[in-house]
Amino acid sequence: IPKLYFLSGSPNEMHCNLTLLLRKGPLFLGFVIAVALLLLWIQFANHKDRKTIKLVSIQQRRFKATKEDSIQTPKQSQSTTIAYPKVEAVLDPVDFQRKCSFANCFNLSKCNYRTFKFYVYPESGDLAITNSFRSILRVLRLSKYFTSIPDEACLFIPAVDTLNRDKLSGSFVSKETIMKALRDLPYWNMGENHLLFNLYSGTFPDYEEFVDFDSDKAMLAKASLSTQSYRKGFDISLPLIREDHPEVEMSSRFVKHSELVKKKYLMTFKGKRYVYGIGSETRNQLYHLHNNKDMIIVTTCRHGKSWEKLQDWRCSEDEREYQKYDYSDLMFNSTFCLVPRGRRLGSFRFLESLEAGCMPVSLSNGYILPFQEAIDWKKAIFVADEHSLFQLPFILRDMSPKTIHSMRQQSKILWERNFSSVKAIVDTTLEIIRQRIKPSH
Repeated sequence: IPKLYFLSGSPNEMHCNLTLLLRKGPLFLGFVIAVALLLLWIQFANHKDRKTIKLVSIQQRRFKATKEDSIQTPKQSQSTTIAYPKVEAVLDPVDFQRKCSFANCFNLSKCNYRTFKFYVYPESGDLAITNSFRSILRVLRLSKYFTSIPDEACLFIPAVDTLNRDKLSGSFVSKETIMKALRDLPYWNMGENHLLFNLYSGTFPDYEEFVDFDSDKAMLAKASLSTQSYRKGFDISLPLIREDHPEVEMSSRFVKHSELVKKKYLMTFKGKRYVYGIGSETRNQLYHLHNNKDMIIVTTCRHGKSWEKLQDWRCSEDEREYQKYDYSDLMFNSTFCLVPRGRRLGSFRFLESLEAGCMPVSLSNGYILPFQEAIDWKKAIFVADEHSLFQLPFILRDMSPKTIHSMRQQSKILWERNFSSVKAIVDTTLEIIRQRIKPSH
């Protein structure tokens, strides 16, 4: 009790306080005793817990020592058999391959930066090969880094066509067939130091970003990679290319890469609009940017087998505007070309824009741009946020002619050096891998 109030004050006050204390004294004293007993019980319980913990700790140490002795001297421990639960590590193959990195799934001891070589397996004949993949194989075998001797190779490339893993494609084969073909390869070794090419994964309606087969430790050179599926420093992000993309010579689709800073249109887009499903949210908003002057954004919903059943109130009006403009003419005469995501994150329009001298405006959130590991895209294109679509016209109008000219020059260099042919794309892929094995010192 910090203070005895009945000892303070006047005689009358002291008398009243003393009377109150005598009247309430037994109750107050009982309360004090109860609190004291509670504190003693808590202290005893804590002490008991500490003894229990200490005892458990001693038992654990003895158990550990007994286990170690039984492992080190099994013959002496036969009289006292301790059964330990068997724990087996179960590793999800998909989870395992998603955790692969250049540090834990690539064997650098096989590689030398200065004498970098790769080996391409011979074609087995059991699996069909598409024209696109056959083009890649031809270009690979013409590379200065190619070797026909496996023991000289740092990198191995299977002649197994994994370009198109869309189940609706005509070239699709089952994942079991693909996995068997890969694991039967003589140097596969769980995919270590192997590279696979893929342009399409997933199918309608979800268009899954991950390949549908177990690639083990193999790297993926893949189109439409996202921040979710991309293994940084391990996978390589490819552009989406058409089947008729030139194999070796630079494309001449657009006779001259335009050098004009100011063109007829500020930004254009002519393409599909998805009324429903993945990719539709952004494309359904594009018509708001169309002003029929310097912003030509036209779409059509007349595609697919069921477009008539699924068309909405805008389809007829969209189609009228869509038919007014020529695709190539728009791209060639536009400063910026809008490249929104489609069903997948990647789009053919990305390379077509570079080819036409029209700076791409990427509108695909989470998209890993082609060869992003080696290219500073901020100097050549504009990356926009899908959620800030309506701010685009104001941002692009504010760009200075000097900035536009600089970006166009850089995009021209990138097109010619890295994307103008299958050879340029393959060479860039190989050089990225080669640079990874370069000593840091």
